[in-house]
Amino acid sequence: MPESEALSQARDLAAVHNAVDVAIAELDGALRELSLDLHGHPELALAEHRSAKLLRDWLTDRGFRVQAPVAGLDTAFVGEYGQGAPVIAYLVEYDALPGVGHGCGHNLIASGGIGAATALMRALPEPPGTLRVIGTPGEEGAGGKVIELEAGVFDDVDAALMFHPGDRTMPIRH
Repeated sequence: MPESEALSQARDLAAVHNAVDVAIAELDGALRELSLDLHGHPELALAEHRSAKLLRDWLTDRGFRVQAPVAGLDTAFVGEYGQGAPVIAYLVEYDALPGVGHGCGHNLIASGGIGAATALMRALPEPPGTLRVIGTPGEEGAGGKVIELEAGVFDDVDAALMFHPGDRTMPIRH
């Protein structure tokens, strides 16, 4: 690749990063409210009806196409923006632990993942592919992601991203 083309691509990427930063700053208050709302209303595995609706409504209100239920799971959903490949998926968890609530931070996983997808959508209003948000219920014992995997929800996904609160950064877990 010629040096001028590489510089142009680097500038374009920097512009997208800056636009994501701006979008996150603009979404900050709403994402905090979303996280606190989920935290204040914990729902157990595969019974996350209120949480799933809250997340689906967030996506619909911001221009994502939402399908629910998926994979035979009442509280699973898929939100999409854009079309075609590549398909970049943000995985969101939103169930709580019995007697503990959101001790594993699934309210943060949900608000963080949905925030990342929304910010990228704002930064790239015409993305070169599909931004997908996959709601993965029942992660505390019911294995929502495995059920969705077996049902084909991930078949065309090129990259799946999520985070889990912790005390270290692990870009890849072995």
